[in-house]
Amino acid sequence: MKRNLLLGIFMFPLFFNAQVGVNTSTPQKTLHVNGSLQITNELNVGGSGATAGNAGLAGQVLKSNGPGLPPTWENMAGLPTSTGTVIIVDGELMVAQELMLQMSSDFSGTGTPGATTPLVLGNLTNEIIDNENKYTGTSTSNSFTVSQDGVYQVLMNVQISTTNGSSPVVGVWDDTAGQDCPCK
Repeated sequence: MKRNLLLGIFMFPLFFNAQVGVNTSTPQKTLHVNGSLQITNELNVGGSGATAGNAGLAGQVLKSNGPGLPPTWENMAGLPTSTGTVIIVDGELMVAQELMLQMSSDFSGTGTPGATTPLVLGNLTNEIIDNENKYTGTSTSNSFTVSQDGVYQVLMNVQISTTNGSSPVVGVWDDTAGQDCPCK
């Protein structure tokens, strides 16, 4: 009787395809969990009965390879790796070109009424942010190069003092076109 009982205990799982269900009486896979799952350590995928599988690297995501195939850890495609604000342009993720500048000292200059050549602000030499290293500034001039065509937001905080009722204009000058940049 003792031998028959032990044989029955070892043979019992074979009749049920060794499927285990948690909160389900009809498991569909080897392990079927109907509810939440908490993992407090690494998650290993692949491997075999003798190996633990792959836990992936920091920053990787788990990618399904379809039915019957184990998932794999992969780097997320299309994510920018540079520093800055992530934006979406034409359905693709990219990092926005960002500049934040501060004057290192006051700048004064005299403009000519009706002039077609701008008076360039100087002393914009304190770079706070230049994530693409496209800005150059000195005590007498400054410029930056845009990385690609597009729409850019330019914000300025300027204090101006004038004399003789003049109307100064502050803006962005396009060196390529030789004119101020049109605002829309």
